[in-house]
Amino acid sequence: MAKVLRVADHHPTSIWETPLPSDTTLDADQAQLRLLREKSPAQRLALAVRLSSEVIRASKRAISRAHPELAERQVGNLFKGVSTSLS
Repeated sequence: MAKVLRVADHHPTSIWETPLPSDTTLDADQAQLRLLREKSPAQRLALAVRLSSEVIRASKRAISRAHPELAERQVGNLFKGVSTSLS
């Protein structure tokens, strides 16, 4: 099945196409983008920080489950090593 592409053509600084997530309808994606655009820059930054924190916590929990023998500090060090190697 071909991927549906969403085009951010209603926003003057968005000129690229991105793939639509496979678990999201086009209507839901457009509604989410509209809601995000209604937020102030400070609100969008706060949301990004919260989401990033959640991803970091989930990643560390996954490392802990995969390596129950590691102490919390070791999990943090392993996370830092993995996340640094991805950049």
